[in-house]
Amino acid sequence: MSRQTRIILVIAGAFAVFAIAFCCVGGIGGFIYVMERNRVTDPKQAAALASRIADFDLPAGYKIKSANPVLTTLTVMIGDDSNTHEIWIEQGTTKGLSPDTYLRNSISIITYRDVRWVAVDTRTVTIRSETTSLTVYSGTKPDNTKYHAWACAFTGKGGPATVVIIGPEATWDEAAMQAFIDSLH
Repeated sequence: MSRQTRIILVIAGAFAVFAIAFCCVGGIGGFIYVMERNRVTDPKQAAALASRIADFDLPAGYKIKSANPVLTTLTVMIGDDSNTHEIWIEQGTTKGLSPDTYLRNSISIITYRDVRWVAVDTRTVTIRSETTSLTVYSGTKPDNTKYHAWACAFTGKGGPATVVIIGPEATWDEAAMQAFIDSLH
């Protein structure tokens, strides 16, 4: 192979690597931009979007903080006044995605990336007249703060959906979280 051919191949290879990196960074940046642009924080609009997945009663001190419709996915984030407990409801991309995977790969990446989750129990619950399994998790952060989480799949108004509830063990309100699960209809 001649020197000129090698130089052309090196330049072409460098260009290809640059183009791929540019597309990856641009794609991720574009996705984040679309997510942020579509985020709905108006309480009435977010509640209207949440009702596309299921109707429910909010626990005392909780409110719908945002809804995010992106492509075929709708994610709703509900939180308490202290911003320490979160309820996530998602419909769309959860088809075929177990609640465990959703908790570990989606929710954990967003807020709880340093919590190591362990499944400790499974319960049978009824959501929207459907019997489903709710998995109970225990998690610990590196600073030894302990967390609880519940995750389960159900059939929402528009298809497969997932609900995940996360909060610190010290202020976990089992009765309020069970009442929320029971209210999903």
